[in-house]
Amino acid sequence: MAAKGASKESFYFREEWKLLPDLFNVDDYYDCIANGNIYCAVDAKLWTMNTSSEIWNFLEEIDRDMNMYRRKVLHRYLCMPLGVLGSEVSMKRYSDALIDAEIKNIGLNATSEILACSNGIVTPTRYDYILCNINLFQCIFRRLHDYRFVSDTTGCSRQNAR
Repeated sequence: MAAKGASKESFYFREEWKLLPDLFNVDDYYDCIANGNIYCAVDAKLWTMNTSSEIWNFLEEIDRDMNMYRRKVLHRYLCMPLGVLGSEVSMKRYSDALIDAEIKNIGLNATSEILACSNGIVTPTRYDYILCNINLFQCIFRRLHDYRFVSDTTGCSRQNAR
């Protein structure tokens, strides 16, 4: 919502837009995994103690407009060293430190929530093996069925040719 007396166009050209951190920031997944690190999806919720700050009021203004994307939640995909994998608390501290360093110049704080992490190693589950065996059985069954009942290049089926 634009301020009283201001046009909607002037809202989109305000200087506060330049101060806002990027909504999405993505580290390189392949470089992260190749270096033996873990790759985590993190949501960071912005907050401040100074609710009268200009940037916070601008974020509040954006949140009131249903047509705008929520700018109080930042989405990050971070490469974290394997050493922080020990506990969720250490991972949260590490991600908080990275995000706080990014937004310290605008006077906001962030609380991060780790959504998911990957080390690049995919381990098959029991259901993967079951599905693989079902597909293998179908392939063998269909091949035997084709060999026995489907006509060859002359137009005769193998069964009738005997």
